[in-house]
Amino acid sequence: MSRPAIWALVFGLGAASLAILGRGPVAGIIGDFRERSYWQQVDADANEHAEVLKEANLRSNARQTAKDRITKQMIDGQISVSEAGRQFARLPDPAYCFMAMIRQREAGKTDHERLCRHLIDYACFTCKSESEAEELRSRLTQELEVSLRQEQEVSLDRQVPKCVCD
Repeated sequence: MSRPAIWALVFGLGAASLAILGRGPVAGIIGDFRERSYWQQVDADANEHAEVLKEANLRSNARQTAKDRITKQMIDGQISVSEAGRQFARLPDPAYCFMAMIRQREAGKTDHERLCRHLIDYACFTCKSESEAEELRSRLTQELEVSLRQEQEVSLDRQVPKCVCD
């Protein structure tokens, strides 16, 4: 037998034995390796996703804490309803589609008015009794309406040009 024929035979036997063994223990080892790699990737993805969720949860909790603080200050009369609406509007990380929801659920001509009405609703939700909530709603709604009228008068004054004639 010639040397190339011997090499062809060795190669053929090696290939045949790999094919036969590939169905047995070698296949199991390769399968275990692939499965282990898969689960390592799943674990890495889950850890990355968990970090993103943790950060989003921290931001959401911070926003809720700020909303509670603003609402308490509004209830206590430390800030006006209008100022509470402005502070709340400046908070970062609003909930997904928050303003779209507010526009659907709250009455008002502007987003600012709708946010103020949302804060009034939220403040009333924190009350211990129905009568307390009604009193609070009445007081805060009246304050908002006065504030909106004043802001509208100021904006109308700004729109009318001053006459500089003689």
